[in-house]
Amino acid sequence: KGPGDIERLARAYLNILRQPKRVFKLAGRAGPAWLRLRKGREEKRFTPLGPAQNTRFSRKVSGHLVMDAAIFELQDLKKIKNAFEKVTINDVMLAIVSGAMQRYLTLHGEAPEKSLPAGMPINIRPMLDKPDYSDTSNLVTVAKVNLNNLIEHPLERLRAIHNSATESKAYQNALGVDVMLEVSKSMPALLTSLASRAIPSLMTSIDPLVNTVVTNVPGSPVPLYMGGARLAGMCNMGIVLDGMGIFHAASSYCGTATVAFQACRVAMTDPENYRACIQESFDAMLSAVQKESRARPATAPQRKNKLRPKTKPKLRR
Repeated sequence: KGPGDIERLARAYLNILRQPKRVFKLAGRAGPAWLRLRKGREEKRFTPLGPAQNTRFSRKVSGHLVMDAAIFELQDLKKIKNAFEKVTINDVMLAIVSGAMQRYLTLHGEAPEKSLPAGMPINIRPMLDKPDYSDTSNLVTVAKVNLNNLIEHPLERLRAIHNSATESKAYQNALGVDVMLEVSKSMPALLTSLASRAIPSLMTSIDPLVNTVVTNVPGSPVPLYMGGARLAGMCNMGIVLDGMGIFHAASSYCGTATVAFQACRVAMTDPENYRACIQESFDAMLSAVQKESRARPATAPQRKNKLRPKTKPKLRR
């Protein structure tokens, strides 16, 4: 008879304790990380986000999915981005999803009572002290961002989302990427396996951590071909989990931007209505930007002072 789960777990932890270098390395980095997080909270640079609100997408997912996508001109997204300083395309995508989820849930008589948090994948490889760019494997963590869906004005919502995303990235920097990597390396495989099995049931038995995931993967800015045929368009796909029955994947390709979504068919029986909500959310932001640009007073072009050339004084003889 082989060892049981508890005995194997104990053996795994003993094996970790036999590696003093890794343990001391983790302990040495955990202390400064805790101090950085404490200082950030005291300075109110990190706004803690509570648990997500249960919605129709927080249930156990079925084996059937629906998928659709809304396509925009990338130039229009850049107009929205360029209307504010330091706002990114990713912030605009989050704002589009925020307005769409608020519209869709309100349409079904389930208007959220508080802000919905979303998971935002972040590439942490550039944050390493010594990044190894020869390694092409994924090195991604998920940050929690407040969608601020209760803010009605689309541009005010965009500003709030940008601030929330900035705070989330600052929290990840304060925690330290090296600390997260060391923790993941120190986790025994058995414990990781048990946790992955428990996550689906925990996602539906307690308040969800996030209401959706929004990922943005830039595509090729030039047309792609295969066998002489031009790629007309593309969109990304994600996965839905128990407790998070909707996933958003944004992408760009050859001058267009796409917000695709996958959802449980039981929770979303009308994907065409949700696609319309995405379109309406984008149109509202673009219209607000155009309205603000028209309201700004036009600055008169500065006139160049045309100075007459100086003439040399004539010398009297």
